[in-house]
Amino acid sequence: MSYIRCLSNPEGLYIWGEEENKLAISIIKDGDLYVQYMPENIFESLIKRWIRAREEWWYTYDDVKWKGARIQEVKIGMPLKELMIKASNGEDVEKEAAATGIRWRLTYKKVKVDMHLSTLFYLAYSNPERWGYEIKKKKQRKKK
Repeated sequence: MSYIRCLSNPEGLYIWGEEENKLAISIIKDGDLYVQYMPENIFESLIKRWIRAREEWWYTYDDVKWKGARIQEVKIGMPLKELMIKASNGEDVEKEAAATGIRWRLTYKKVKVDMHLSTLFYLAYSNPERWGYEIKKKKQRKKK
């Protein structure tokens, strides 16, 4: 069973259940394929906790930890100030700018995957019914 396929996200991330309670996480970097493993129940519980934290804290995102696994917001790439200085000096900063920003890092022992928020949303909100997890729906105000 796969959670996400590599062609559906910019990271080239592919996550699938390989055998009972063993989750394979592969990522394509510079044309090379890297495969890492983590327990499926820890992955699912971590994602559920991230969803719950998001529901309870009114759209704020805190680091979420569970049994050695973690999802945290990280800044990657070159600091914006340095990018601006390079660009103002006429240097080409297109590649550095594309690699700079905020990502969400999933870690577990030797597993380390940086992903865009949209990829994390896809993982979190397209799979819960498999786990028997119901996402709370926001109540809408009645129109007057």
